[in-house]
Amino acid sequence: MPDKNLFHEAKEQYRKKNFEQAIALLQQAIKLNENKAEYHCFLGSCYWYKSDFPNAEESFKTACSFDPENPLLHIKLAKIQLISNKEADALQSLNLASSIGMQTDSFEENEEFWDVFLLRSAIYENQRNYLKAVEEYDRFSLVSGSKDIAEREIKRLMMLIC
Repeated sequence: MPDKNLFHEAKEQYRKKNFEQAIALLQQAIKLNENKAEYHCFLGSCYWYKSDFPNAEESFKTACSFDPENPLLHIKLAKIQLISNKEADALQSLNLASSIGMQTDSFEENEEFWDVFLLRSAIYENQRNYLKAVEEYDRFSLVSGSKDIAEREIKRLMMLIC
């Protein structure tokens, strides 16, 4: 069976929440076409939903290596790294996603990119770097237009600073 057919069937199994079957199909597709970032990304998502975070992280890293200019892959990797309590790695992935994404016209229009600001603000807050967290919420407010969420979070953080 060609890798595209395996991938299509894996997506169908994923939709049905048959993650083990989807993983098996994706592994077969990857054997046939190992440098396809999309396959590795989808494999990472399957592992994520199974709470197999080490394999999810490895899959997203591999996807990033095959498509290093895709900021959304770096954001997915950062989310897994945060779940795995790897804040420094997550911050590095988010910064890379931001630097790549800022070069595209769609950065401010794509809601997935907005996660960069929210995730970085959470990391900075956890590090008790409240001023940087406020800056990230402010950036989120500017790109998303969600002034109420950002203002609430900024007020909350300002109370922690004072």
